[in-house]
Amino acid sequence: MPTRSGTAARLLAWFVGLVILVLAFVPTGMLALDWLGPAAAATAAAIGSTGPGSAVPASPTPAATVTLNAAPTPVPSASPAASPAPSAGPFAMDTYQRGVFVSEETKTSCASAAIQIVINLVGPRIDTSTAFQRRIASLAADFTTHADSINGGWGPAGMAAAITNLSGVPYELRIAASREAALRLAATAIRASGRPVVLLVWRGAHAWVMTGFAATGDPRATPSFTLTAARILDPWFPRVSSIWGPSAPPDASHDPANLIRNYLAWKRPEGPYPGRDGRFLLLVPTAGPLTSG
Repeated sequence: MPTRSGTAARLLAWFVGLVILVLAFVPTGMLALDWLGPAAAATAAAIGSTGPGSAVPASPTPAATVTLNAAPTPVPSASPAASPAPSAGPFAMDTYQRGVFVSEETKTSCASAAIQIVINLVGPRIDTSTAFQRRIASLAADFTTHADSINGGWGPAGMAAAITNLSGVPYELRIAASREAALRLAATAIRASGRPVVLLVWRGAHAWVMTGFAATGDPRATPSFTLTAARILDPWFPRVSSIWGPSAPPDASHDPANLIRNYLAWKRPEGPYPGRDGRFLLLVPTAGPLTSG
């Protein structure tokens, strides 16, 4: 007949065996969470997991920093490329460098060519290849919203974002009520930053790069100067337009009459653009480099 102590020993052995069996089939993590309680389980579920219905946040892009606004923002402070001392009397300057010009690959790729010229001028390096121009076209389209271009492709704000992304120098779209105001803003930005601007000419159908100017006064000395000439790099060169005529060679000086004929108020055939129609658009540098060096 079994003794009481023997029965107790067999029961203890059976219980230990059952525990071992449970441990073999239950995940260790679940045991740990059960031991620590519901609060620990909730914390562990958030670690290393986005959870149901959540998404990993996307990295910010320069497009988020581009301002589409007619309101003025501070003119960038002078860079080493621009003379810090105001000058009395008539003033002229040009940021053009030999070897930076590219012609647009096709008759519809002026935007990417203009961006490429700007990047060649502001850094980080000069690349006049067609492959780079195609990459720019794709990037500008990626940065372009429907409101920026309602028929797809590139838009002015998308162009500014592409310049910012590829050069590390912040550019933004500005909108002026008059041609005179737009050209004064362009000259002021060039004078202050030593960097070019982009003019959206031919009612917004084409892009020119303005690298310099001549004026009745120094923009750093007076806000009431008048532009007497603009130095232009036209990606359309050496083509001839049936509407606009032959294009000028790189770094040509355009007098006021030629600017009036080409720099026309925004009006696109695909539809209305509130805040743009009847106004003058340009892309300007707004601050120092985003990256050091």
